[in-house]
Amino acid sequence: MRVDKVLLALALLAPAAQAAVSVTTWADATATKFAFVENNADDNYFVTPAGALDPRMTGANQWTGLKYGGSGTIYQQSLGYVDNGYNTGLVANYRFDMWLENAPIKNPFLGLRCINWYGGCNMDTSLILPQTTDEKGFYAVTVPSGGQKWMHGMMSPSFYQYLKQMAPGDSFSMQINGCQTSAAYDAAAGGRCQDQASGNWYKRKVTHIKAAHLRFINTNAVSEVFVNSDGVPIIGEGNADCKNQSVGTRSGIMCKMVSYDLQTDGSVQ
Repeated sequence: MRVDKVLLALALLAPAAQAAVSVTTWADATATKFAFVENNADDNYFVTPAGALDPRMTGANQWTGLKYGGSGTIYQQSLGYVDNGYNTGLVANYRFDMWLENAPIKNPFLGLRCINWYGGCNMDTSLILPQTTDEKGFYAVTVPSGGQKWMHGMMSPSFYQYLKQMAPGDSFSMQINGCQTSAAYDAAAGGRCQDQASGNWYKRKVTHIKAAHLRFINTNAVSEVFVNSDGVPIIGEGNADCKNQSVGTRSGIMCKMVSYDLQTDGSVQ
């Protein structure tokens, strides 16, 4: 009898089991290479894989003239983003956090990247804003219904600046965390997905190596080209930046408007 009372007392004193999010830690990703394009002529940056696409770190920091506006051929349909390589889908109306650990980049994300013409996305920005951001990531994006959304973080200006200052051959690593839950929480007050009673939290370390840095430099050149009465263009005397050029059956004049500088780690041409 006494033993039963002791067991009952221990059971009453034992803490209740707490429900928690399910945590998945993926194996480290194989290091991937990227090229950084610095377009001084148009004041924008572009990141492109120099090999495998996944884990993703790709896209521009600004819209270009190829931005998709709802009709015609689809070219640029979002700004630049990163993911952990699994391209994990998000559940509509869930809340989503994405943040980095052990990363050299501060304030890395603006929010959730989406494809601008998909339902629930913003055609102008391809961005879904979170409740709050900090030096590690963003928190409490409410995933809109409509087209598919993934665990993609839109790169911030500080992310591009970090990639810009890297030398070819340099590398960096980061643990990417993505967590979604059906629970409602106030991220502005410190609430986080990882602290909720249910949800899914994914972790993965990724490494990116800078293979190349390509700079386009505006020459600010002014070239004189005349058009005669027959509609034929004529290069002005002493013009060194223009020359006659034929492409297929079309003839005309080609003028140099930008110069470029390419630095590599030797793995790309």
